[in-house]
Amino acid sequence: MACAYLSLLPALLCRPAAAATDESVEEYALKAAFAYKFTSFVTWPKSAAASPSFVFCVLGDGVPIEAFRALEGREVKGRVVRVLPVTASSVGDSGCALLFAAGSKSEAWPSLLAHLAGRGILTVGEDESFVAAGGMIALLPVGNKLRFEVNLRVAQAEGFEVSSQLLGLAQAVY
Repeated sequence: MACAYLSLLPALLCRPAAAATDESVEEYALKAAFAYKFTSFVTWPKSAAASPSFVFCVLGDGVPIEAFRALEGREVKGRVVRVLPVTASSVGDSGCALLFAAGSKSEAWPSLLAHLAGRGILTVGEDESFVAAGGMIALLPVGNKLRFEVNLRVAQAEGFEVSSQLLGLAQAVY
C-alpha cells in the first residue's frame, strides 16, 4: 500500500503550483493532497493522542479549509479523516494529528510551534521560514512546481519517524 502512495508523490512534485498571488482552490487542493500523502510516510509517536478520527487541523481561513475538507471521510492509519478549522490558541487542545498552517505568519511560528511541542502533532506549513522556526514540513513553490522541505531534527525530537522514501523526495532535509 505504501508503494502505491509513494508512486503518486513524484507526480505531485511535477505538477505545476498556482501563482503565488493566486490563492486558488487548485493550489490548496494540491497542498492538501501532499499533506494527506505525507501521512503514509510518517509514524506518529506512541504518546500521540489516539482517537477514532484522524484530525487534520487547518490554521487559516477560506480556501485552505475548503480544500482540506475534500479529505473528509478518507482513511489514515485505519482512522477516518476529519478536518477542523483552528485558531492559534485552540490548536493545542483540538485533538489534531496534523496541523496545516496556511499563510505566512513567520513572526508567530516560534511561539505557536513551542506551544505544540510534545503533543504529537505533525506540523506542515507553506512559508519558507516555517521549518527554520521549528515546523516539521514546509510546502514551497519552486518555479512552477510545489516542493517540500523536512526538518528531520524537530520531527525526531518530537518522536516522529519519517520514512527515508519521503526524505529522498524532499528538496531539503535539516
